[in-house]
Amino acid sequence: MLTLPAFGATLWYNGDWNTNTTFQNCQSCRFGDGWIYEDFDVPTGGWTLTGVFSNNFFEPGASPAFVFWEIRSGVSAGSGGMVIGNGTVPPSVAPTGRLLFGNIEEQVLAGGLALSLSPGRYWLAVVPGATPSGTDPSVSGTIGANCVGSPCATDGNAFFYSATNPSFQFYPVSSIFSTQTEYSFGVVGTLGTGGTSGGPAPEPGGLIPLALASLAVWFQFRNSKRPGLS
Repeated sequence: MLTLPAFGATLWYNGDWNTNTTFQNCQSCRFGDGWIYEDFDVPTGGWTLTGVFSNNFFEPGASPAFVFWEIRSGVSAGSGGMVIGNGTVPPSVAPTGRLLFGNIEEQVLAGGLALSLSPGRYWLAVVPGATPSGTDPSVSGTIGANCVGSPCATDGNAFFYSATNPSFQFYPVSSIFSTQTEYSFGVVGTLGTGGTSGGPAPEPGGLIPLALASLAVWFQFRNSKRPGLS
């Protein structure tokens, strides 16, 4: 994990790439917009977030034109809960040094935040967008190596969101890949609350069950036919 001194301390990090799996995490991409929400806990005293990040794989030469971030509370299967804060900003991008079949893992950070979070559980999305080559970045799977805070890649409580298909909005990742349900996201900031609170907005969602066979095709990583991927 890279250190991010300009944005404060790492308050939560779900862990380094597991050397094997990835999952769709992209806006304005050729295979459709879809991304992951991963959960984290804010302890007593609260936090002020100054940045949020995800680790994603890109083809050589590809880099996101923007990054969309969003934090929610109360997410459950088929329901987006409450929006606490979101935005689309220029990304800060840095390679981690890890490779997957020639694809390069890069840490994509949305900085410049001043978001105050009270104690509780939240869900985070950090989504790269519009790479010049039109390829789809994918977020790194993790089993918690070098994790910080809680939960530490242990609860399998991530959700997938499709921007175009209501059936796949806030769909439990555990219903798609039972063996890989945690992904590499993190937040940076300071202890205590001193930023601006987000304006929660209710956003109900509907879950329409579909065959998991269709899901397996939809969520397949573009290199999934190569050995070692799922």
